[in-house]
Amino acid sequence: MKNAEFYSHIEIPETWNSLTEFAEWYMNVKMPLMIPVDTFVYVTDDATATVLFRKGQFQVEIYLLHPYSKVSTHSHPGVELLLVQIGNMDKKINWGFFGPILKDGQTHENKQGSDEEGSVFLSFEKWNDNRKMTSASVNWKGKTEGPIHEALIKKHYPNAIVENGYADTTND
Repeated sequence: MKNAEFYSHIEIPETWNSLTEFAEWYMNVKMPLMIPVDTFVYVTDDATATVLFRKGQFQVEIYLLHPYSKVSTHSHPGVELLLVQIGNMDKKINWGFFGPILKDGQTHENKQGSDEEGSVFLSFEKWNDNRKMTSASVNWKGKTEGPIHEALIKKHYPNAIVENGYADTTND
């Protein structure tokens, strides 16, 4: 079956005016899977992720945050993000609740971390036109999550600065 046939029941816009518009569209059409052929399973010291949908400069990744993981302060150069927790979530938050948009270069972290069961979230992303689309887990500026993470960043961004527990893919 060809992609065009498989997705013929879904109206997929050529682009979206904003990251919020894209995220709302994606959730409203029941989260279609359109996994790019060039995606990977991105495994770091604290999470596993892959791209579920990509169109133009927009994509959705699913993240499985490993049990007892905390996420260090970092940013994603050239990318806007909107995170939506969908599994093992804070009981005060409704399923699929959109967090704030993280602008290009804005830092974030999760010092509270996940519990013994880990957690699952979607990362809605709008990449700048000049940025090579990979995964937010490797398009990184800040403290790394460990040696597995650092090796993954170097694999996808060979010219990135990766040293002493820090990575910066800005100039790659």
